[in-house]
Amino acid sequence: MSPNPKLNLEEFLPDFNKDLIFKQINGVVDIYRDSWGIPHIKAKDEFDLFFAQGFATAQDRLWHMDFDRHRALGKSSELLGYEMFDNDQLVLKIDVLKASKLDYECSSDLAKKMLNSYTNGVNAFIESTNNFPVEYSLLNEKPKSWNPWDCISVYKIRNMFMGTYEMKLLKTKVFKELGEDLFKKIWGEISEFELLTIPPNTRLNKRVLRDINSLSESVNLLNYLKESDIGSNAWVISGDRTKSGLPLIAGDSHRALDTPSVYYQVHLECEKFAVSGYSIPGLPGAPHFSHTEYLAYGMTHGNADYQDLFLEKFRENGKNLEYFYKNRWLKADLEIKSINVKNGKKEFVEVVKTNHGSVISGNPRSGYGLIFSHTGTNSGTKWVDTVYQILHAKNSDQLIESLEEWTEPVNNFVFADIRGKIGYKLRGKIPVRNSDNHKGIVSGWDGNHDWKNFIPYYEMPSSVNPNVGYIVTCNQRVVGPDFPYYIGDDFRPAYRASRIITRILELPEAEATVENMSQIHSDRLSIPASILFKKLLEMDLFSKSQNDLEKLIKQWDFVMSPDSKVATLYSMIRKTLIEESLNMIFGNLIDKIDSSEFSRAYDFIEASIYSQLINQINGGSKFINYSDLEKLLKISVNKNLGNFEKKFHEDNLESYKWGKVHKTNPKHPLSTMFPEYASFLNPPNVSMGGDSDTPQQGGYLENFEVNSVSVNRYIHDVSDWKKSRWIVPLGASGHPGSPHFSDQSKLWSNLETIPQLWDWDEIKSSAESHQSLTPS
Repeated sequence: MSPNPKLNLEEFLPDFNKDLIFKQINGVVDIYRDSWGIPHIKAKDEFDLFFAQGFATAQDRLWHMDFDRHRALGKSSELLGYEMFDNDQLVLKIDVLKASKLDYECSSDLAKKMLNSYTNGVNAFIESTNNFPVEYSLLNEKPKSWNPWDCISVYKIRNMFMGTYEMKLLKTKVFKELGEDLFKKIWGEISEFELLTIPPNTRLNKRVLRDINSLSESVNLLNYLKESDIGSNAWVISGDRTKSGLPLIAGDSHRALDTPSVYYQVHLECEKFAVSGYSIPGLPGAPHFSHTEYLAYGMTHGNADYQDLFLEKFRENGKNLEYFYKNRWLKADLEIKSINVKNGKKEFVEVVKTNHGSVISGNPRSGYGLIFSHTGTNSGTKWVDTVYQILHAKNSDQLIESLEEWTEPVNNFVFADIRGKIGYKLRGKIPVRNSDNHKGIVSGWDGNHDWKNFIPYYEMPSSVNPNVGYIVTCNQRVVGPDFPYYIGDDFRPAYRASRIITRILELPEAEATVENMSQIHSDRLSIPASILFKKLLEMDLFSKSQNDLEKLIKQWDFVMSPDSKVATLYSMIRKTLIEESLNMIFGNLIDKIDSSEFSRAYDFIEASIYSQLINQINGGSKFINYSDLEKLLKISVNKNLGNFEKKFHEDNLESYKWGKVHKTNPKHPLSTMFPEYASFLNPPNVSMGGDSDTPQQGGYLENFEVNSVSVNRYIHDVSDWKKSRWIVPLGASGHPGSPHFSDQSKLWSNLETIPQLWDWDEIKSSAESHQSLTPS
């Protein structure tokens, strides 16, 4: 029952046992849900299977899908009011809807049929019930019919803002506000750096800078979950290193903890394929972290540069709006879009496009505009074909072929097949263009920064059966300087990758098991903590009266466990060290770079500064003067040791346990609008170990509230799929009244997993529910 007497949450749950008849399918489809509410769907025909996947996903996640659709179409303010209007304006200008329709038109007939079948399943659920999720009741809304291109839109809105556009906004602002020398301090040398040049050879003026600031605020609204450490871990181990003699593949995706969970666990089987893995609610298949009958695959964010920002010159010419390109004035595409804001009025948004993309900031009618150029929205692509083809791949070679049309985001893709082959492929479209494009905003009018083509697919980085017997990808740099094409600059430090490799190499030869993979998931040892604290203990910072305190700190094993008190002290010192370093390097100028405007990109600056400091402490290249480094370390310790010492002497360090301050705080999108219902809309908080530098991901905000987590964990055993394991942070269901809304949360917090059921006899005998869909 609901904690509020006016709402009985159970009344909003779908019926998972009622058999139904539909004219859109050709044969019987069975949907079994296991004890965790995860659907296992079996059909003879593959398109009946996609229909049932759409139906089952809508049963569990209709509100989730629909909310993402509203965000993707620039219509979220029609649900939530003016607080989402700036967000909607930006998305409308990018025109995700048109891009999605173009992708749909580009797709093969089979991929279209997959989308159509899934869409029919979603609509079959909507039309077969009046019992919609509780969110519709709160908002006094009803779901509208699903469209095939909506499948594409919800995927785009979940991924398109993980690219480099925000970093380029920040780079531009850093260069303008802080200057070239300080820019180099973070990103290195600048060569022919034209990002701020407006002919005739003038610097970016204050009016343009104001629009960048305004745009950055809108960009930050899109990141409403305040996620920072976007990334993932993934690794694959060859059969030479495993007990079974066949590969193991494991990993976890790092994103903000949203409600419901971003990924949806599903198991599908028909005559042509079988797959068990994670889907995006609203999109058919399971394209990222899954296994089929023949192979398994996982992926991480590639941190590649596949988005650009162009400054474009405009003029009005009669009724037309024109932009300047290669000494000619060309007609811009114009369209007026509208939003019916909830509890407000009908608002209009002018959408302007050039050959480079959509205007997302500035006022073209005043002479200029800032263009967002993106592989996923500039034109239609056939990436949905990959979603379909990957399900039908019978071996690694076919898998690699299936990835060729993938567009964005660019991913590090690892795989293994039942023949024992393991491999890696960087997939996605990366433009080949002028090196200036990598560093910030570039001019659009001269043609010097146009995209020439894309890195050829079969020249993208790859590896098959490496001699070392493993592949590890954790968002670190992909290739060295000898690679002939530019991939990107904004990679993450290699601490997580280093720990995972160490754990793999520590395993007894030819003895690796699923349990060992789970132990790697659980690794919380912080490499930078070990380097920093060893240095601090060498500096003789403790007096004789602090011997017991020093002993406690010396005993720390550098593991960020929830029960560790020194882990919290380290995190406080780390935070202060970054702040003091930024102040020392940038001085008062740092106030001109507001971290709240660029939450993801600013996180990169902090991580870059910290990793360079740790590298210097560890004997690497000089980042700052050694005397300044010693000064920073002393300040960072002194600012945090006093209260810790006081609590230590009072024998009252309980509040310093890492798990006491380092907790999740999942928020439902409607909990702020309806605070009286927040107690059931928001899942419970859980304590966490780890941080952003450990394999167990636990990135955090200023107050140590966790904002970047493993939004899934998976272990696939190629020798026996029945031994595979998985977990999500909340649960399979998106219904707050469901027992499966957050039933995996505690296990996830404790770094446990649940069985990834594969055997149909076991599934049927233990099913919590069974529903048959029958053709009319």
